[in-house]
Amino acid sequence: MNKKLNKVINRRATQGLSFIAVMALTIATFGFTTGCEDKIVAFDETPVAPQGVYTVRADDTVFVYWLPVEADDFDHYNIYSAFDSSNGTEFTLIGTSTDESFIDTDVVNGTRYFYAVTAVDFAGNESLESAEYGGATPRFAGRVVLLISNIDSANSGFNFASGSPVAFNSPVADIWIDRDGSGVLYINADSIANPELGDVQDMGFTSSFDEIGSAPLDGWSALGFSELIVGHTYVIWTQDDRYAKVRISETNTTFVIIDYAYQSGTAIAGGGGEPELVAPNGDIIDASEYDRSTGDHRTDFSVRAKQAQVGVVQ
Repeated sequence: MNKKLNKVINRRATQGLSFIAVMALTIATFGFTTGCEDKIVAFDETPVAPQGVYTVRADDTVFVYWLPVEADDFDHYNIYSAFDSSNGTEFTLIGTSTDESFIDTDVVNGTRYFYAVTAVDFAGNESLESAEYGGATPRFAGRVVLLISNIDSANSGFNFASGSPVAFNSPVADIWIDRDGSGVLYINADSIANPELGDVQDMGFTSSFDEIGSAPLDGWSALGFSELIVGHTYVIWTQDDRYAKVRISETNTTFVIIDYAYQSGTAIAGGGGEPELVAPNGDIIDASEYDRSTGDHRTDFSVRAKQAQVGVVQ
């Protein structure tokens, strides 16, 4: 008997099916054999294409997920990737999986990847590619301790691109931490050297770091700073048109511990930043909507209420 047919019969038998049920299902799948000939008198259908492909970004990693394919003769999935998802793009096979997930670690932060998945049966028949192409741009992530500016001004700022603390008034400080006379902590996204750039939005309390998936289109602070609260996540629009998010893990009178993710990828022609910080689904954001000249982005750069109240910095 054909090895493939024998394999399917044995598997079904181990599932507790009766001989009659096993043969009925097998004939329905493969057709029937004639006499003693070792030949299948029916074609083997190609598996259906997987559906629901989506990705989750991480640091130098992309997690790919999809819905299961229900087929008695299913063998494995093939996972493909490409740098583009337009018609005619040739995807490259990067791996296989026997369950509905795949981890791609052969990626570079800031580069956008697209993924497609196929199903393969025991005979080697391969389905069409999944209709959805999961798009992902892995981003930098980490944890850092920042000192409050009136305690140590040289280490109260942070530059996302280098992943290192800097002085609060450094031209490359994407954020910096200070405290007013009442002891209230603030996270600042404007640069002392370039006060017309840099924005922040408090996304409120989040139960996990990955709860906030992408940068918002509007709602940015008109002042360029926000009160710093433990458990809150803040999205930062950096002065060089990139996006980051920080979640406040711990604070005390001298320092702040933050978790951060920084998207160095470029998604807008001309240098605008990739707004996806992590994706809970397979939707691809239209990054062309993110434009500093539109929406409620801070425009009155002459109003620096906080600096007027507390001087240059506390």
